[in-house]
Amino acid sequence: MELLIVSGMSGAGKSSALKFLEDLGFFCVDNIIPRLIPEVIDACEAQGNIKLALSADIRGREFFDELYTVLDLLKIKGVGFKILFLDADSAVLINRYKESRRSHPLETQGLTAQAIERERLLLAEIRGRAEVVDTSNLSQAELKRRIFGMFAAATPKAAVTLVSFGFKRGSPPECDMLLDVRFLPNPYNDAALRPRNGLDRAVADYVFSASAGEEFCVAAAGLVGKMLPAYLTSVKTPLVVGIGCTGGKHRSAAVAARLAAILEEHDIKTDILHRDIYID
Repeated sequence: MELLIVSGMSGAGKSSALKFLEDLGFFCVDNIIPRLIPEVIDACEAQGNIKLALSADIRGREFFDELYTVLDLLKIKGVGFKILFLDADSAVLINRYKESRRSHPLETQGLTAQAIERERLLLAEIRGRAEVVDTSNLSQAELKRRIFGMFAAATPKAAVTLVSFGFKRGSPPECDMLLDVRFLPNPYNDAALRPRNGLDRAVADYVFSASAGEEFCVAAAGLVGKMLPAYLTSVKTPLVVGIGCTGGKHRSAAVAARLAAILEEHDIKTDILHRDIYID
């Protein structure tokens, strides 16, 4: 199991870090009571989940001190783990609290600065055991890149995700690029092919009966291949390409399958999601 303990100063970006870790495939639990950590580990292992991120900090109040005992017990049991600590300058944290109009968990009588210094003392030990990320000067995008860079081994192996869909149900909002294949021959017009979908060989043959189909896929694969290195360097998440036809059952599914095959031939790992293929 890949186990990550996430802690840090309140307002330093732990919630954002957990969201980014979820993007990397981690199962995340925020503000966990430390004594429950072994049970969560056992439950995730039983389900086959091998990437687990657990957040614990001073929000746990009197429970937080148990964290050190639990971590020592995990070491004795041979359970490997890493600790990530999010930190920021006190002045930056104070400004963040002012902007959000929220109170520090340890704050009394509006004295945020004193609460932050008290928190630093309480978290000094866990910080000393951890890999520290200072978010003082990091934007959300920069923090995301930092988290992705640190846990690159957890990054999804697929470089491209192809999503076939029907325009009549709207285009997928997560797409980075949209390809419209409604210009290709439509199997819906053939009564024998209409009940089938684009993964059926006869349907695919119908779609690609015009040379424009193959030419389009080759051109699209070339475009994706050229832009992909720079895209992954900048964004570090799979490029999501939407492929749309009218209903999402025939042409888009067939083109997605063919485009995936071409990309795989060029050693570009590709996943496919057929959003509307089984909707009548």
